Amino acid sequence: MTAIANLVSRETRARLLERLDELDGLADLMRQPGGLPEAPEAPPLHRAGRDACETAPDASGPSPGRAG
Repeated sequence: MTAIANLVSRETRARLLERLDELDGLADLMRQPGGLPEAPEAPPLHRAGRDACETAPDASGPSPGRAG
């Protein structure tokens, strides 16, 4: 047996539809060229293979975190 229930009040439904219209407008703005300011490109977090320098500890010394 299937039960049909309206779990959202009319006021809540109207408020949600209003918010949906607002978000649709924002989505249209985002699709326009130059509609929103662009964030600058983030610097790379890791540069393996390019300009990488060796950061491994010297094998002749004690391991980091260990007392002598």
